[in-house]
Amino acid sequence: MSIKRRLILAFGLFALFLSAAYSSFNFLFAYTVEDAFIERMLREEAQHIQASLDKGVANPTPTNPSLSLFFSLQELPEEVLDMLKEEPKRIEFYGEEGRHYHLHHSTGSPPFYLVAEVSQMLVVRPLAKDVLAVLVILSLLMIAFAIALAYWFAVKTLNPLSNLVTMFSQAEPDSLPQNISEQFPPNEIGVLANSLESAMQKIQRFVEREQNFTRDASHELRTPIAAIKGATELLALRLTDNDDKIVLKRIEYAVNQMQLSVDALLSLAREESSQLDKSEVSVLPIAEKTVIQNAYLIENKDIEVDVDVKPTDKLLAQRGVVDIILANLVSNAFQYTLNGRVSIAFDENMLIVRDTGGGIEEGIRTKVTETLVKGRSSKGFGIGLSIVNRLCEAHQLSLDVISDSSGTKISVGF
Repeated sequence: MSIKRRLILAFGLFALFLSAAYSSFNFLFAYTVEDAFIERMLREEAQHIQASLDKGVANPTPTNPSLSLFFSLQELPEEVLDMLKEEPKRIEFYGEEGRHYHLHHSTGSPPFYLVAEVSQMLVVRPLAKDVLAVLVILSLLMIAFAIALAYWFAVKTLNPLSNLVTMFSQAEPDSLPQNISEQFPPNEIGVLANSLESAMQKIQRFVEREQNFTRDASHELRTPIAAIKGATELLALRLTDNDDKIVLKRIEYAVNQMQLSVDALLSLAREESSQLDKSEVSVLPIAEKTVIQNAYLIENKDIEVDVDVKPTDKLLAQRGVVDIILANLVSNAFQYTLNGRVSIAFDENMLIVRDTGGGIEEGIRTKVTETLVKGRSSKGFGIGLSIVNRLCEAHQLSLDVISDSSGTKISVGF
């Protein structure tokens, strides 16, 4: 529920509470005054009768024709007597056909009872329905006024905040709002706008630095990596010593890993990459190329590689994203599988890489896709699965990691 609706609801409920309390107080006050008037009349009449009895009048007559004098409890009207037996201290009674009684018991000498049938004297009770109707109408008017006041107050107060939210929610990283604090009143919202403007300026500077880095890194990192990779390929043709070849293999491995990481990081750094047009990509050529590029990781290992991908299998994606994801998953599977089987499969737009390695360590299975999280036996930097996860988030792909002691299965849904 929005703040505006909550404010209107709060005002309406508060007005409802006040009107209910006001109406209840009015009814209670009116009934109390009416009963107090009748009780006062009975006390004054009891004093008059007691004075007459003291003067020797045997059967004095009440001055008010609505009052009846009784010297015995059994003489009381049957309607009053029946209720009095159940509630001996009761002084107000209701009878049939709208009759209403008040009882006063005098303990003088001799004791007597005064009963007032006051149905013709009542003022509040006959008008109760009309009074209630008036109070309901007044309550509704009060609630309507409170809701209107709340709406005006909410619009007056929250519209600047809504405008501020809209302004920032529609802003693009390369065109952030400028000089926004001048557009808002000098209150808490103005202070918030000023703080957001300062934060946006810092973000703008950060975006500019990131864009500059991305542009420069594309050339400064890729060019030397390509040069080193080409030199190692030429050197591999000339070397004959096995020890030298082993060292060269390590260099080739490091260069391949560096190239893979640079491509992935640059792809993530360019936010616009997720907005590029997608096209149909054949899965089999990418899978075969990935296996060949990472084959050095399974040399001298008893591992069977199974590529269960049909030549007709295609998916709608960006070619570079599929390359990076599959390269990271396959290189991990090759590196951490000592013997057994590594399979690459494609089924219903789901790319699946499964291995029979030792599995991900139990302590890091739930956070293995976080940056710099890696197992004790890892030779990498702990960013491979993190890159895959971030690419999946950037391109709205699903990522599922299942691992135990018998191996690991990672599925990416396109």
